[in-house]
Amino acid sequence: MKTAIIFPGQGVQEVGMAKDFVDNFQEAKDVFDLANETLNRDIYKLVMEGTIDDLNITRNTQPAIISAEIAMLKVFLKHKVIGDVTAGLSLGEYSSLIFSGALKLEDALPLVEKRGELMLQGQKGKMAAVIGADRQKVIDICRIVSITGDFVVPANFNSMAQIVISGDAKGVEKAIPKLEEIGARVVPLNLSSPFHTKLLKSASIGLGELLKDVEIKKPEIPVYFNTIAGIEENPELIKELLTKQVMKPVLWVDTMIKMLESGVDTFIEIGPGKTLAGFLKRMPYEYKVYNVNNLTTLEKTLTSLGG
Repeated sequence: MKTAIIFPGQGVQEVGMAKDFVDNFQEAKDVFDLANETLNRDIYKLVMEGTIDDLNITRNTQPAIISAEIAMLKVFLKHKVIGDVTAGLSLGEYSSLIFSGALKLEDALPLVEKRGELMLQGQKGKMAAVIGADRQKVIDICRIVSITGDFVVPANFNSMAQIVISGDAKGVEKAIPKLEEIGARVVPLNLSSPFHTKLLKSASIGLGELLKDVEIKKPEIPVYFNTIAGIEENPELIKELLTKQVMKPVLWVDTMIKMLESGVDTFIEIGPGKTLAGFLKRMPYEYKVYNVNNLTTLEKTLTSLGG
């Protein structure tokens, strides 16, 4: 069995995430204590007692999700030490780096807090999920719309069935009817920033400056990166990939295919919800997917894994 530990990104946040882990395991409580101390604010109270509106503020969302995911991870690893490779979707890539030993939690938290602030600065835009469309047709439609002077590109290749487009408001709005004409279902997302496009170049530059002062080590567990759908182990090149990630497409489905082709047959999604398990559906390979998002799924996953 070759196992991949995978982490979801922004959008999965929910009030109370990881609460049962914190209530029952010191390892999880320690994560939130460290988050509070590192960021000099009450991340635990924000996650457990705050409103969803507060949690959805990006500078809050990003450290909150990382804290919750690592709290769940610590409890999982207390019971079962497993994981041959790892990956995270967008923000989740930071959890992967923490899991791999390349990045310390106390370094990641202020970094993603600032990443959240940077990603909301600058040009505004729109994003929309495109469901049930051919990948090349989505690329072609975005290219045709962008020729007119507006801007829209595929930003997330999430699954065999879902691609997220991103760009300026007019570009996305012009692309939607064209995508619907080819039979796609298009769902506008409640986001006002054009994530994973060149419109976030200033955020990318700012993040690159911050990363200069962050220690990243060679991962102890291979990490697959969003922008290349492949493994990188050189710390300086990892910093470059993290810098580019906010303005480059997320090649998530490509990453999953690469993992499956390398022999991965078991995926364990650690974090709120089951988004990544959903993205893995209909992949033409034999594999199993487990979730760790509460104590019930933790027990179920551990039982299935035989420990």
